[in-house]
Amino acid sequence: MNSSKLAQHIKNLRATSRTTSRGQLRAVESLLFWGTAADKNYLPYLKGCVGSYTTHLALDTIKTITQVQMRCAKKGISRLVSTSIPLLKMLLDWDKRATPSLDNYAGSYFTIPALKKGGPDIEVVFIKPLAHLVTVPHGRFMATRLISKFTAVDRWYTPTE
Repeated sequence: MNSSKLAQHIKNLRATSRTTSRGQLRAVESLLFWGTAADKNYLPYLKGCVGSYTTHLALDTIKTITQVQMRCAKKGISRLVSTSIPLLKMLLDWDKRATPSLDNYAGSYFTIPALKKGGPDIEVVFIKPLAHLVTVPHGRFMATRLISKFTAVDRWYTPTE
């Protein structure tokens, strides 16, 4: 009796996987980490913060918002975690005489319009540089908590209107 239930469950899973394309699964359970060269040595520590999500990496300097939109569209991703100050400046439309600090904007949530009309907007959350994962006692906890805005949405309160 148990083996027939198991066989039926496997059959249902296979049917579901046939009807759902792999690209759709990737978009739901994937995110893009866009960091800086300073984050390169700490990338292995990021896995513990994102859980089972597939994480695509980019460490090049962001020059335009379109660059971000194109990368996300190519990968089919609508969630972005970043430590990039140039991206933060662009999203804030920041004064060029000063630089915003990730100390002040860690945990900030932004949206970037989709590259194609009707596509999903790109959600962006900023975290402190990945070095904080190992150099500060609460660094891993804070990064995991902030990334959970994407990986565990149900744990966050729904804002009132």
